Order: sequence, then structure tokens, then C-alpha cells
Amino acid sequence: SPLLDLESQLEVPSLLIGKSGNFQLKSHDFTTQSIHLHDGATMEVLVPEVDDSQSVTFPELTLGFGVEMTFTAGNVTISATDLEMLPTSVIKTPSRPAYIHVLANTMQLHDNAQISVTAQGRDDSVPSTAGGSHGGDGGNNNCNCTHGSISTPTDVGTGPTGSPGGGSIWLQISSSLLLDGRLTADGAHAASAATGGGSGGSVFIQTA
Repeated sequence: SPLLDLESQLEVPSLLIGKSGNFQLKSHDFTTQSIHLHDGATMEVLVPEVDDSQSVTFPELTLGFGVEMTFTAGNVTISATDLEMLPTSVIKTPSRPAYIHVLANTMQLHDNAQISVTAQGRDDSVPSTAGGSHGGDGGNNNCNCTHGSISTPTDVGTGPTGSPGGGSIWLQISSSLLLDGRLTADGAHAASAATGGGSGGSVFIQTA
């Protein structure tokens, strides 16, 4: 597949990554008014991390059918004037715990587009036989270790070793949001019949 590996300064009015192309962003010195990733393309955000955090800013960002946009850090911030995710496109990070924060004027998640942080919370805070806690105590869990906020839910879920809770998704949309896709922050299933599963994470949506 064609590859654009960007490690230095580039300023262009717009950038189109063609079908099945791969865009690797490794520099903060990239300026454009519009990025369009065509159907089946991939974008890997490899900009230097600070405290396991990565942030990108684009005035207009369009992810075509089946596009995958992948970050390497656990704490991700995407800022855009207009963000559109066409069907089956995905924004994700393999890191854990995962926090994905989107700030946009308008955002459109079309059918089966998704941002997922399922099973990307913590798995180091409850006994192996107990379920993870979050807004309430998990099954067989008397640790009184509920956490998080009802009004501003941005915490990740918890679980026993091998069954992490869900991560955190936070959307701040100042104008309009179309949500036909999926935002998932489920906890992991129990690793075995003798262990507990992870608790759900957080999905927090703020709109004007």
C-alpha cells in the first residue's frame, strides 16, 4: 500500500490519502485545513508522547469507509472544527488505560462508525473472584471502592487481573452531533468461571 511517512514540516491547503493508503503522522509541524482519508486507508498518529498523551488538531477531518485512525498513547485528544466518520471507520488506541477526548464544532458518526475503548480500563484494583466496580460495587466485591462522577463521568472502569474495565470516551461538541455509530466502553468478560469481569467505563457527551 502507498505510504506517507511525515516526520518533518509540511504545510498544505488539504491532504487526501487515497484508497488503502497509509499515513503515518510523526511531526507536530504539519498544517492543513482539511484531511480526507479515502475508503480503506489507515492513519497512525505517532507524534511524540508527553506523559502518555497525544493530541492532534485539524480544522476538517473526514474518515472514509473502513478507515482506521490509530493512536499509540493512552490519553488522546482530537480537536477539529468538523469531524466526520463514514460507516465502519474507527478511532482507537491499543494502550490502556484509554482516554479518548474529542473537541469539535460538528461531529458526524455514521452507521457502524465507532470509537471504542472496550476492555481498556484498569485490571489491578479488585480481588480475582470479584467483579470490577465503578458507579457501584461489582459482584462479590465488598471493597467499597466505587468511583467516578454522575455529572461528569470520565473515569475508566476496573476489574481483576486479566479482565480490565472499560476506558473513557468524552465528546465535547459545540454545535451539532449526528450519532448513528457506536461509542463503546464495556468492561471485559470474566477470564474464567472462577473470576469476575470488568466494570464499564465512561461515555460522556456534551453538546450545545
